[in-house]
Amino acid sequence: MEKQEWIKRFEAEKAQKERLQDDISSVTDSLTVATEQVRQLLIENEALKKQVEQVYGDPFKTSVVGPASSSLSAIKSQLRSSQVQARTLKATLEQFLRLGDGSEDQYIPQDTPKVDPSPPRHENSLDNLEQVPEKVSSEREDTEPAENDLDILLRDLVLEKELLQAEYSKMPVTGANTLTRRRREELESRLDEVDSHMSKIKLRMRNRNSAQRENLLG
Repeated sequence: MEKQEWIKRFEAEKAQKERLQDDISSVTDSLTVATEQVRQLLIENEALKKQVEQVYGDPFKTSVVGPASSSLSAIKSQLRSSQVQARTLKATLEQFLRLGDGSEDQYIPQDTPKVDPSPPRHENSLDNLEQVPEKVSSEREDTEPAENDLDILLRDLVLEKELLQAEYSKMPVTGANTLTRRRREELESRLDEVDSHMSKIKLRMRNRNSAQRENLLG
């Protein structure tokens, strides 16, 4: 009887290890794609910045309007979203590796953006990956964002929430070890923070829209 119990336990642990390896492989692939997207966006951002400088001078010291301004804003928005995704994926991968007692160097691509293993924090979404022409404040969540940044900030938070929820949904409800329980608590805490920030931003956007309507009617 004892032998059968050991066999069952061995098979269960073996199956869990295989699922973990599949998760690691999937997250690694996603992280590689996200990291490449960040690199490509940085290249596009630098190229467009040089083109704009040739016509307008320094686009971040003077006001740029028209298609150039729209293109810069679009690239920077994509860049922020890709960096949030890369950071969250890397945090997930590091958690899987801790659970599986694996070697991080075996899976994480070279030159991957450095991410602290704690839950991703939106205010450090750039994390010094590379120098980006328009600096994003490290206190983005601690200070009031500019009105024209609200839409971008809300999109970034929505993306981060989706990624956090995706990781949270994979967490076992029962039979979890200490590391898994701790990570689950971290995810719950971060999700609460993201929801709080989203509520504040939505309120400011409603107030902004109301003010704009009053100005039009006035």
